[in-house]
Amino acid sequence: MKKNIPLTGGWQLNTPEDDGWFDISDMPRQVHEILYEKGVISGDFEIGLGEDSKWVAERDWTYRCFFPCAETSGRAWLWFGCLDTLAEIYLNGEHIASSQSLYLPLRVEVTGKLRTQVNLCAQGNLLELHFRSPYRYLAEHPLPPEWEGKFLHPKILRKPLCDFTSYLGAQPYLTPMGVAGEVRLELVDRAELVQCDVEATLDEGMTRGAVRVAVTATEAPGLRGEVTVTGPDGGVIGTGAAELTGGRGDCTVDVAAPALWWPVGYGEQPLYRVDITLRCGGEAADTCVKEVGFRTLAMNENFDLRVNGKKVRLWGSNIPPLDGRTHRWNPERAAALLDFAALANMNTLRIWGEGEPLDDEFYAMCDRRGILLWHEFYHYYGMQPDTKEYFDLCLRETAYHVNRLKHHPSIFMWCGGNEGLMGGEYDLPGVAPIGSGIYTLYGELLKELDPGRYYHLNSPYGGAYANDPTAGDSHGYEMWWYVPGMEYPVAFTEHMRVSGAQVKSLRRFIPEAELWPEGFVNASYHADKNAKMLPEAWAYRTGGMLDRKCGPIHLFRDADSPEELSYRYAAAHALSFKQGIARSRMGRPSGSAGPRISNCHLIWKLSDTWPLLYSAIIDYYLEPYMPYYAAKRGYAPVAVCFDIRDHIHVWLVNDSPSDVEGTLEYGVFSPVSNSFTALERIPAAMAAGESGEAACLDSFGQFRSDSVLYARFVDEKRGVDYTVHDLVDIERRLVFPDAVLELAVSGDVLTVRTDRFAHCVELSGNEDGDEFGFYFEDNFFDLLPGQEKRVRILGRHRRGTISAKAHYANETATLVWENGK
Repeated sequence: MKKNIPLTGGWQLNTPEDDGWFDISDMPRQVHEILYEKGVISGDFEIGLGEDSKWVAERDWTYRCFFPCAETSGRAWLWFGCLDTLAEIYLNGEHIASSQSLYLPLRVEVTGKLRTQVNLCAQGNLLELHFRSPYRYLAEHPLPPEWEGKFLHPKILRKPLCDFTSYLGAQPYLTPMGVAGEVRLELVDRAELVQCDVEATLDEGMTRGAVRVAVTATEAPGLRGEVTVTGPDGGVIGTGAAELTGGRGDCTVDVAAPALWWPVGYGEQPLYRVDITLRCGGEAADTCVKEVGFRTLAMNENFDLRVNGKKVRLWGSNIPPLDGRTHRWNPERAAALLDFAALANMNTLRIWGEGEPLDDEFYAMCDRRGILLWHEFYHYYGMQPDTKEYFDLCLRETAYHVNRLKHHPSIFMWCGGNEGLMGGEYDLPGVAPIGSGIYTLYGELLKELDPGRYYHLNSPYGGAYANDPTAGDSHGYEMWWYVPGMEYPVAFTEHMRVSGAQVKSLRRFIPEAELWPEGFVNASYHADKNAKMLPEAWAYRTGGMLDRKCGPIHLFRDADSPEELSYRYAAAHALSFKQGIARSRMGRPSGSAGPRISNCHLIWKLSDTWPLLYSAIIDYYLEPYMPYYAAKRGYAPVAVCFDIRDHIHVWLVNDSPSDVEGTLEYGVFSPVSNSFTALERIPAAMAAGESGEAACLDSFGQFRSDSVLYARFVDEKRGVDYTVHDLVDIERRLVFPDAVLELAVSGDVLTVRTDRFAHCVELSGNEDGDEFGFYFEDNFFDLLPGQEKRVRILGRHRRGTISAKAHYANETATLVWENGK
């Protein structure tokens, strides 16, 4: 039987002086992580300040590992799951391989090269990994003249471009290198599985299914592949077998009345386990296990997606690298982020083409949660290298990942990369694009490897130009470009605004004295040319172009404290999301005829890679803040929203799988008189997958612009209860009442009440000084007197002090919460 032996112990890294070795307690670990653990680089590494550790990636490093090996009569291999990035591999002093890509694992045959127990030396086998500095490599490989000025030099390396820039938060940059994935010894005594293609298919009526398995193995006499399919309940559904000729064979296992896999919100996510056993001469030689889901996919270039024949609109976010400190897989962080995505009513995540390869476990997590995946290949903004060697390496990477992942039901499409075509158009208009041919080659490759899935050439792509909102998908460059049609795009795949994390998080990476320096004045539009938008320390930790990428901060008051400054930017960020998501959900302007235009809205981005102020809705410390909750409310399957223009319309949106029918209550509330000045209650209904105007406020006539709009839709039969509030005037001009909140708790459910209109009620928790890890089902919400807001308390805490405060109120309400009771 094939044996996989992880090499997790016995590792060392050479010291900076090259006169000794650091023992590595746990592998895999990258160089910066090890040096930080050993005290060689400072705590600046933890918060993304890379100035004092730039030298780390400017020199070469060597890992070594001593490991024993029992005697083997078969073949032996070494597997390297992720090497970052330029590495030379030596075994017992002999050079055996080179690695040139972070995105492609390396497998090296070492048959006959191992010191076994028969010929074992005192230390066993010596494995050495020599990692070359990417900066030395770049210095030795300048760009050819025809490429100069057309793309960044690090693009010639198959490694994330953000490792060389401050774009995602490290200042001035931080360039990881070293071992980022599993290293293991593979011992094959007879034969082994080389590739197992598994596909779950359905007939036209979706009443009968089949699991089709194609096996490729190393050639040996008497090979047989055996397949067992197990249902979601753990019972065996069926078995099959195939005799392998020339190392190849296939079989089909029929599945009667398969349970269908659905995206979250549309049904359940039943998964079928497929066990494949390779037998050689009747004895088990190797095994492979995959899980599949039965579902059909149909989609066109405008993202009209049908899953099992049912229209599914795509609401969600983008996934950047999980943690800037390392490209090592972190299952706990990934699971937390996927849970946040599900809580925010997201059914789709875009795996960003400038990111990092993700572990198989990530895709299994998405399969189980019903989260659809837009999967990009690893290419970056603008033009690309176009040598044959570069293209060949990229094609090998893509073939590996497609073959590895195509059985996952969560992946609904492939895409050539991020902003390659658009970046070339923006930066060098009229210049013939370099390297764009790789995207066409991917399409040809996918016709062979995975013809059943939609392939999108690049993102954004479609229409008259790459970022045309009227066809294909588009990104949010309307911040400094005039983009016709941007209010109702077909597919908005990067809606981005910039704001800061909450002050409790800022204090972890900005010194207290620098949060609000003496004499600082927040005056974004001040006549004084010396006035600044942010304190210097904030500006240094901002992702760039804040003046362009922030939300409409001019609608909010100038700040006089760190808390108010954080609020100002976050509120503007949240408002931009609230309005943009509402337009995408409505799908057409009020009063217009025709179907909904928009099929997709994705936020840039879900989480921060480093501690910084930028565009994430969950900060580096896994704390969701105001724009996250705006997105959560906006993406609710059944939602109500206001379209405030020359007339005010109330819209009812239904992206649930069932028709809804109930009562719509809407009105105008006066914070001055603390009462409704107008209130109506009408029956309302909306078919599944539809949206439309449910009411117009013209019947109310004119009313004061300092009023609050209110609407609530209830369908008791289907458990729908959705409330929305909106401001008519801009927040900067309004005077808010000093609301007094009242709290009560039962188990993990917090109830909030107020005596007057409470704007942007913020909930927080504290357990013995620990403010982090208190999460809430909803937060930063408006509340009217006479209403009750019930919110589940989530997160890792089971006790503590829960606080609530309306943003412009003086008083904070608190209660002691004990053990969830």
